[in-house]
Amino acid sequence: MEHQRNSDSSEIVGTDQDKLNLLKPGFALKIGGAKRTVFSLQQKEVMIEFHNRQANYGIRADPLACISAMRERGLEPLKESQIKSWWSTYHQKRKREMESMAGDIQNARRTLPARNANQPDPSSASGLTRSTGSSLPSSTPSSYPASTSTGAPTAPAPPSISLPVSLNTSSTPVFAVTIAPTAPSPALAPAAAPPATPSLPVRSNTTSASNTTPVMTPSVTGTDVGCGITEWLFPSIVSQSKVDGRNGSNACSFIALCFGSIYRQSSLPTPAVGQPLNRQWEAAVIEAIRTGNDFHDELFGGEGIDVAVEDAVSAIGDHCHISGIVQEYNVFGADPLNQYAAVVNLILQQKQSFHVLVVNDKTRIIIVDSNGTLIFFDSHIHGHHGALVARSDPYQGHQAQSFSNWVNDMLRKSHSVGLAICSLTTVGYF
Repeated sequence: MEHQRNSDSSEIVGTDQDKLNLLKPGFALKIGGAKRTVFSLQQKEVMIEFHNRQANYGIRADPLACISAMRERGLEPLKESQIKSWWSTYHQKRKREMESMAGDIQNARRTLPARNANQPDPSSASGLTRSTGSSLPSSTPSSYPASTSTGAPTAPAPPSISLPVSLNTSSTPVFAVTIAPTAPSPALAPAAAPPATPSLPVRSNTTSASNTTPVMTPSVTGTDVGCGITEWLFPSIVSQSKVDGRNGSNACSFIALCFGSIYRQSSLPTPAVGQPLNRQWEAAVIEAIRTGNDFHDELFGGEGIDVAVEDAVSAIGDHCHISGIVQEYNVFGADPLNQYAAVVNLILQQKQSFHVLVVNDKTRIIIVDSNGTLIFFDSHIHGHHGALVARSDPYQGHQAQSFSNWVNDMLRKSHSVGLAICSLTTVGYF
């Protein structure tokens, strides 16, 4: 009888092994104890969607909402415990991957295309210096002309707390402001100005020196769009997806952080109203796009992977002189436009501060200069144009509201999505 049980057991194991060999692509088998759970690719996509919403926007990943979403899509719903367990495993896997990528950056070496002896290197125009045989962007002094203002030191952040923020006298909060602690950031003296600002070459993707030819872009003129806001739109070739002959890019989080570092290290002056962007600004925009694309290409090998702000800071924070994430503001639910304006009012009190805006998985950066002017940089395509720089000045006492309305309208026009769900992350630089 004992022999018969062993024989049956052996037969069952053999049958299960056949099932393992016959699993269709897109399925994963999780074996734990006596239980065997198979997740379909469609089920995993739903769980990843909810996980990423929490990672990118701070919207809590609710297992019950995930189960409802599976039912709505005609999928077999998983148990709440299964979803939580899968989320935990997926989160730890992503965390390990990003830590490994950050280590790879520390050890990465690469060779840049050779340049003509008379052709200036745009990387020398920023604090993110790259040279043959060196590691990825490092913290060498900037060669941008320095402005007359100096960056104020970043004050130490308060202990981690959660604050309700409301637009009216009601006690009901309209959104949550999460404040995370960070180390104080010392002020950095501006670099000395060189005798002249170099012209702007646009490099080719190829490594051949003969193909690395400068492309002279027309002057980027400003447009007064009203309500105290001025826009500067680059040609379409100066965007993250088309620069240097590219065809697509998911590097916007890296690009935004790189631009903040370039602005901080070089003390870029705020663009002047009624004047074209100077070569200093044009070089900074292109160098941020190129450097951010390079980071993403080295980490992900050209795959179209969006990177959350927190993960991007973990990966390139040391190279971009980032001390850490200071505050996170998440906007969603009823009346998001006024909620966003309330957040803008808060950041306007923080002179010389840097804030990363994420809407629909696309990242931009907002800078508050020493005079309270808002500077906006977006590396994406905008209609027939490329990257966008804008400034917002006080307008009839409603700077926050007019800026928020402009951002919302610009996003709807260029990307068919407004500020219904967005996050604003304050980043500290040193």
